[in-house]
Amino acid sequence: MKSLYHSLRATEGVTAARNLARTVLGNNRGNVSKAARILGCSRLCVRRAREGPLEDYSREPHHQPRKTQESMELFVLDIRQQTGYGKRRLKKHLKAKYGFIMKEDTVAKILKRGNVKKQVYKRSGKASKPLYDYENLIPFEEGQVDTKHVEDFGALGRVVFNLRRYGLPRYQWTYICAKTKIRFLAYSHSLEGQYGLLFLSLVTLWLRSCGVGTALRFQGDNGSEFCAGSKEKEVWLNEMLKPWDASFRSIPAGKKYLQGIVERSHRTDDEELYRPHLERIKSTEIFFRKAQMWQDTYNALRPSWGVGMKGKTPLQKLKQSAILVPEQILHFPVIILDDLLRVLKTGNYLCNYYQMRKYEKVMRVIFFI
Repeated sequence: MKSLYHSLRATEGVTAARNLARTVLGNNRGNVSKAARILGCSRLCVRRAREGPLEDYSREPHHQPRKTQESMELFVLDIRQQTGYGKRRLKKHLKAKYGFIMKEDTVAKILKRGNVKKQVYKRSGKASKPLYDYENLIPFEEGQVDTKHVEDFGALGRVVFNLRRYGLPRYQWTYICAKTKIRFLAYSHSLEGQYGLLFLSLVTLWLRSCGVGTALRFQGDNGSEFCAGSKEKEVWLNEMLKPWDASFRSIPAGKKYLQGIVERSHRTDDEELYRPHLERIKSTEIFFRKAQMWQDTYNALRPSWGVGMKGKTPLQKLKQSAILVPEQILHFPVIILDDLLRVLKTGNYLCNYYQMRKYEKVMRVIFFI
């Protein structure tokens, strides 16, 4: 059975227990032994309550040569408040944008000392149903396409003003393979239906030129850049893709979760491409160099924790699938669709804005220019 002192300490806290010890000690004319017998504790506890503060002393060591500097901790907590990132994404953000290299555990301890609570997301009791049969899926058999409005002030803040200031493209076109999570990117200054067909054709011909022989099925939303909910336009688009054994389907209205793979990848773009680098990009050439490097890094080096990936990179997943395609397939040329359409109309091959010389022969074969 616990004594009076220890019971109160367990329920009300150390401050209440020591206040009681001081009261009992005062009522017994400062007799430490008698107060200790009444409270059921040692005389050392009574003396500690009489002579020391009510709260416990800090157990933190006085000398900590390896502890992160206080100014750095405050900086990390400030970045955490701005971004809302957890320890893993915060570590990547600090390295990409500021060049600070920290261990994930170090960031976690800083957040713990700063009393930062981990975000908890409520989930329904129902088991989630996977979008695809990932085990039996063939690489590039199923893919999702979507556009991203890069000029998103809510996600990126004031750095989006650089897009208009330096004439950078404001729309990102994304294709992602459901099996391997390999992504292909392109950009445009506006959203038009002809760009949707051009992007799908570009992806299809790139895959075919790299030896992918399986039927290609693209899935997109009901945006104006693809079919805008029109069944007639979807039939026309499939007629255009049919010679290459490819097809396109629109998701039902209100079923945005069916595009979850590509939509989640857009969040990764914000966190690892645009937030760290966009404020320092001041020309189209630099923009596309960064975009090309980001796409190639994502495909070859960045681990993915999506369904069926288990921390593998898209390149590792592609090799594991035992499909005979060259690694060159990962290096899809990131281009401006406006310029490509203009080039195809004029019949001239021109790549003024991007570093694409190593792809020149492939592009000539694809488009028969």
